[in-house]
Amino acid sequence: MFKDTAATENIRAHVPGVTVRCQVADYTSQPLPLNRLPNTRTLALYIGSSIGNFSPTDARNVLRNLRAQLLPGDRLLLGTDLGPSSQKSVATIEAAYNDRAGVTAAFNHNVLVRLNRDLGSDFNPQAFTHLAIWNAEQSRIEMHLVSRRAQQIHIPANSAGPSLTLNFASGESIHTDNSYKFNPGSVRRLLASAGFELTHTWQDEQRLFAVNLATAV
Repeated sequence: MFKDTAATENIRAHVPGVTVRCQVADYTSQPLPLNRLPNTRTLALYIGSSIGNFSPTDARNVLRNLRAQLLPGDRLLLGTDLGPSSQKSVATIEAAYNDRAGVTAAFNHNVLVRLNRDLGSDFNPQAFTHLAIWNAEQSRIEMHLVSRRAQQIHIPANSAGPSLTLNFASGESIHTDNSYKFNPGSVRRLLASAGFELTHTWQDEQRLFAVNLATAV
């Protein structure tokens, strides 16, 4: 039996009259059966901006999977992080991923910590520098771990495959993550490719983020 999460309890405590029914599924590919009441519409919430963690093809497939669970006329509220504009510079975007507190750098270095823990490799996370750069052609922030020096890494044989030796030159990087950014046109095209029509968009005063309302067609 699925145990209610803290988020579920928080909703129940602070939003009277809301019924919460939890489901466990891989939302990127598995269906989420909806228990519809008669003569009702469904509003799906995908807020935040995590749709940008997927490549354009994968983002379309995620939304198509959601669309398959909906009926024409149902709605989707989709959060997106906006790309560069007259109010949001490339420097602003890059600074968010090269934060002075080093939170994102620690997150990025954790990739190597996990490889050491899970695969028995011998990465030294401090031998790599965190770098986040804007790729205008792909409209995405790219996160890299850049080798500080020439070095050799060993990954022992495991259930995933044979042993592996990796040679890094100084300045060579591991491309670890992408975060895609959007503009009104790219959001509209993404939604249309998944069976939705964009009907309204709200943006904050600084034009940093957007929340997009779309209708299943």
